[in-house]
Amino acid sequence: MVETDPANSYEWGKFNGWRWADLLRDHPEFAAHCPWEKLDGYDWGYLLRARPEFANHCDMARFTGVDWTKFLSRCPEYSNHCAWEKLSGSDWSKLLQSHPEFADKCDWEKLDSYDWGNLFRAHPEFAEYCDLKELDGYGWAELLQSRPEFAAHCPWEELYDWNWVKLLKSRPEFADKCDWEKLDGFYWVMLLQSRPEFADKCDWEKLSGSDWGNLLRVRPELAGYFDWKVLTGDTWVNLLRARPEFAEYCDWEKLDGCNWVELLIDRPEFAEYCDWEKLEGCNWVELLIDRPEFAEYCDWEKLSDADRLSLLQFRPEFIDHCNLKEMDPETAMKMMLELRNGTRILKNSLSAGMRKKK
Repeated sequence: MVETDPANSYEWGKFNGWRWADLLRDHPEFAAHCPWEKLDGYDWGYLLRARPEFANHCDMARFTGVDWTKFLSRCPEYSNHCAWEKLSGSDWSKLLQSHPEFADKCDWEKLDSYDWGNLFRAHPEFAEYCDLKELDGYGWAELLQSRPEFAAHCPWEELYDWNWVKLLKSRPEFADKCDWEKLDGFYWVMLLQSRPEFADKCDWEKLSGSDWGNLLRVRPELAGYFDWKVLTGDTWVNLLRARPEFAEYCDWEKLDGCNWVELLIDRPEFAEYCDWEKLEGCNWVELLIDRPEFAEYCDWEKLSDADRLSLLQFRPEFIDHCNLKEMDPETAMKMMLELRNGTRILKNSLSAGMRKKK
């Protein structure tokens, strides 16, 4: 009997280029099965770093600009084969961030403001090649963080909300150039979390209750600027979980049953402020599963049979509180016995019981 090679019967067609590159790095013996055209620039770069002997299979003429960018980022030694004209501005921005030595090959006119901004983060020295008139707010914000000496050329009106936040976080000295009206509540929070010294510039009316909750969790010292009345129950929960020291300002009436469950699970110390009447049966189930110590406050009459069964699956110790009054005695007794024995109620048991009741 002739033995066959298992590799010949394998479904190689399921492999994409990346999987082929990954396989051949460790198992070059499978190269005969590889459809080389499936590998893109990134795949080839990954493979040839470990297996340069496969270079003769690489058809670099097929490479797009994106392929060349990915390939050269891993294998810069093949740059003499590169068709540089295929690279777009975005390609150049990405390639030069990791390989600035190719700058003399770059057609700088291809880069737009976004490309320049991304490049400035890694290599602000390339500003010398940039036509500054082409930069928008994003490009200027990125440039000035590293090269503040270009500020004299900046058209400040080009900068908007996020541009200003990014710039002022690292270069607060440009605050006198900022049009503060361009920042809404969200961007004020982003800025003040890092630069609370700009609080005197803020139009606090722009901040919603959610904005304030996010700000005070990080900057509690700014509470003096705040009108506590704007916070909703949801916002109070999020704030008090992170900053319980603000409890003295809380209007507890704003919290509904769901809010109380969320808060008490994380912060049981606030139980003394809770209006337990606000909790419905489903709220009690959720709370008692995590915080059984609050059972003494529970109005068990609010829990339906479904609520009680849901609770008992996780807290069988409450079986004496859970009189399954609407379920037929036989099914209820069976479930109670299973719970007393520590057996988890199965969904099909519950379904069967409810069908029998009908």
